Amino acid sequence: MRETGKESSVVWVMVAIVASLNVMGLQAAKITNNASAFAEFIEFDGDSEHDSDSMLYSEHFKTSSGRLRDSVGEEMVRTAWLDYITRLNREKKLYGLQIEPLQLSHVLDDELYISQTMLGYQVELWMWNLTLHGLSGLSLQKLSLERNVGLTDSFTSALLDVDQLSLTGMYRMQGTSAGALSWVLSDISSEGDRPLSINLTNVRVAAELEVALVTGCGQEGAVVTELKFPFSYREIDFKFENIGTVLATAVDIIGGLVIERERTNLVKLLKEGIATEVKSLICADFLKLNAEAEHVETNVISPIYYDTFFKGILEKEGGSDLIRDRLAENTVTKIFHESIRRHLDTSLSPLRTALDPLKLFPLEFKFKNDLYSANVEACDAYVHNVKQAVLEDIYLARDTSLNTSILRVQFKVPVTWMSGFYKLRKAYLFTFIPAGGSGDFNVDLRDVKVSLTVVLKNTQQGLVMEHFKVDIGWQTISFKFDGLWKGFGEIADKVMNQLGVGGLIVEKQKRWIMGEIKTYLRGLAVCMMWSPSLGLDLCMRQFWIDLGWDYPWVYPDCD
Repeated sequence: MRETGKESSVVWVMVAIVASLNVMGLQAAKITNNASAFAEFIEFDGDSEHDSDSMLYSEHFKTSSGRLRDSVGEEMVRTAWLDYITRLNREKKLYGLQIEPLQLSHVLDDELYISQTMLGYQVELWMWNLTLHGLSGLSLQKLSLERNVGLTDSFTSALLDVDQLSLTGMYRMQGTSAGALSWVLSDISSEGDRPLSINLTNVRVAAELEVALVTGCGQEGAVVTELKFPFSYREIDFKFENIGTVLATAVDIIGGLVIERERTNLVKLLKEGIATEVKSLICADFLKLNAEAEHVETNVISPIYYDTFFKGILEKEGGSDLIRDRLAENTVTKIFHESIRRHLDTSLSPLRTALDPLKLFPLEFKFKNDLYSANVEACDAYVHNVKQAVLEDIYLARDTSLNTSILRVQFKVPVTWMSGFYKLRKAYLFTFIPAGGSGDFNVDLRDVKVSLTVVLKNTQQGLVMEHFKVDIGWQTISFKFDGLWKGFGEIADKVMNQLGVGGLIVEKQKRWIMGEIKTYLRGLAVCMMWSPSLGLDLCMRQFWIDLGWDYPWVYPDCD
């Protein structure tokens, strides 16, 4: 089996949201002891425990009129969050990065600097060697994913709690007298580098993300329309060694300003990260498209028109009552064209290395017809040019209750070829003329198409993958056998093609490739939906091991 390279993904951005949010929010919190500054975001009642029934959520946690709960999407997102949180709580790290405790220099600048004029002073504050403790205590309290009736937008809200967060590090503060009172006031200082510690209890974090179909920025398609991070805590206790009364007052005043600055910086940082992978998902000037639903039509000429299996599923699940999920279709298309396509085009990228060339397992079979018989072996076989794959079509239908998701994706490779080494043993033409040989073979395949059909349903037992089907086909095929019947050249190729040996090799490899692709894609789906925190490399490795493979993988050679 092949190892899968870990590429940047939307899931990683989700993880970064959680980690960075707590880090940034704590940066802001650590320089103010005024908890009411956060009350506008998330408030608590008089109880000491967090209770979802007694808490005032941000407005988007309340079911909005005319909006629908997307139970399939919600369950997928919930599973991802819980997987990340469980792994973080158990292993204290994600993707090899130590999270508990978290050295903030791994995700932020080495030093935080703030300068502000107040109380007759120009106050400067430096903080460094900052370490955050407590992220391994995160728990997911509430998650909501809502859609409008036309499925042209998606709003996700996640609410997380942690009992206690603490920050330790070093600081230095300097206040220089300024303005009309400079002749009266003397300079103030922390008198050098001093340790600091801040402790917050009953911390609550919300992450809110909206994606919608819009027109703007020279395009019509999906963009991130909203990204927010309400943050609150019940108590804060901070200690800045050798801080005086004036400096303590300065800290209180600076705090409110820094809160909004760091919150803005967080949103900017995340949007820049998204734009690095999929630039068109970020747009500042846009107008949302109307929310009119587009219903399924199976009689329109398109790739699904010729797919009787997929059309049968659509009819079974509701036919014309189903709704096209244009937002999801457009988002996936953008990710493929702007991110995956770039990785495939990049030489030595992990994704391209994993897929092109794709090594095949050896074949050995007996061939016999009225004219020719042989024991056929094909080994050291590879499929080439998968890097030229294009996303030809994506079709996602949803039922009106949003409990079912019916997806069909089709890829096309204009030209690909299979190369390898063959042996014909005990080969006879007309049962008595020796006709064996060995050498290299090459098979050209044109207009190769691979389609994938997946049906997900949210049931009382959770998210269920009801159908998972892969199909592959091509328009034209040609063979070349080197070393066969020396001196006959193209005649030998034509004879072998007419006899059907080459076609049988490809047909048997096709069956293997289809089985391999189906198993591979199912593994990817399992990893992305149920174990994203493990990372694609390790998750796919474990997936194959659970199927009975030995690691490291060993391909049999031609011997």
